[in-house]
Amino acid sequence: MRQASKKLKNTSMVVEIKQVETLSHTCDGCQGKGPRRSCCATYEVCITPDEMEAIVGVFPEASKFCPDLKNRDGFQNVFEETDDGLISLDTTEDGLCVFAYQSEDKTRCGLHSAAAHLKIPFDQVKPAVCLLWPLSISDDDPQQLSIAEDALAFHCNTRCESSKPISQRALMDTIEQVYGTDVRMQIVNAAEAGCERTTILLQWPESAL
Repeated sequence: MRQASKKLKNTSMVVEIKQVETLSHTCDGCQGKGPRRSCCATYEVCITPDEMEAIVGVFPEASKFCPDLKNRDGFQNVFEETDDGLISLDTTEDGLCVFAYQSEDKTRCGLHSAAAHLKIPFDQVKPAVCLLWPLSISDDDPQQLSIAEDALAFHCNTRCESSKPISQRALMDTIEQVYGTDVRMQIVNAAEAGCERTTILLQWPESAL
């Protein structure tokens, strides 16, 4: 299954509010060794050129957690061009993302750990689709932001029927991290007005494209 990160200037996105409201997500590392039930081994992750550049910039720190990134000439080429011209992250022989590593019997992200150690925002290092998961971006026009179809197959996701307002949901923090405060507030306002979905106009700065 593909997860693709796209930033198109002044494009619109439909947000499925009801789906966001009813899912609870808490990530503390995938349990157990290997790719089973790990989001790091389930999806083909496609990234933008800017995201590739950001990842390359933290190779030295990420390789402290993922030593296989290194080779005699410096670092491995972990990027592949897909048949339709996108850039994807490579995987290991057992299907895990090359930036996944084991710590205390859990699968963790080397990019996430590198950002934490460098004390830089995660969205400056990790691909948007990885930050957003279990939210999923469709290839439709307009794009659709919803919950990944298989989200509940992972232990970190559960149905949440509590009365907690959407403004206090962790997934809204994730959306704000990727899309900004204005998008978060538009979604919150639409939810408080009783909308099941809303259309957001994304206006990316030139530097983000």
